[in-house]
Amino acid sequence: MASKATSPRRSAQRLSAADRRRTILEAALALFAKRGYEGASVDDIAAEAGITVAVIYSHFTSKEELHATVLEEQWQSLLAYQGPRVLEKPAGQQRIREAYASFFEWCQANPLAWRLVFREVGGPPAVVAAHERVLALLTQGIVGLLASEDPADPRLAAEPGIVIVAEWIKGGMNAVARWWYDHPEVDRDKVVQLLLDMTWEGLKPLGVEGKERPARARGGAARSAKR
Repeated sequence: MASKATSPRRSAQRLSAADRRRTILEAALALFAKRGYEGASVDDIAAEAGITVAVIYSHFTSKEELHATVLEEQWQSLLAYQGPRVLEKPAGQQRIREAYASFFEWCQANPLAWRLVFREVGGPPAVVAAHERVLALLTQGIVGLLASEDPADPRLAAEPGIVIVAEWIKGGMNAVARWWYDHPEVDRDKVVQLLLDMTWEGLKPLGVEGKERPARARGGAARSAKR
């Protein structure tokens, strides 16, 4: 997976354009995650990748574009890992458990991406905006999960209720992800179970009982949240 914590140092000679781009992205991920946006210069990234600065600028117009590309790639990595696992579970408690479990599994398997996405959020406005876009996509993903349910409480059937609940879940999940990065000795399954228990107890009064919502209603709620 692209976000593994391996050194991307290697000769730039005889690499294809695609391989050079991959080398740049791996080096950028490593340094942005470890040093933050401000602490990772283009010169440093070039040195880490074993190429020249000119090669980086032949692939990316700016450091901000490179950072945004790295962020987007890691988001797609998380989505590809988590999505199929969540959707194969029945609606309700099992699906929520899998959403948490697969999220934290991905974080544990991709520590550089984990740090980049959920800890290193500073930088100039364009960089902060790129982080906000990724987090907004995470909200949409949670809305899609909630939209698969057929809750008794109408507040969870459309905006703003479904988005409010999605933001609440996201905020707690992201905060725990940041905390767990500094406390890796805590067993992952214990983290997942505690979050599941708290989330499920919060959703039960809203009538979330694992009932699938009809496809038309589910699509409408998800589309509404993207507006």
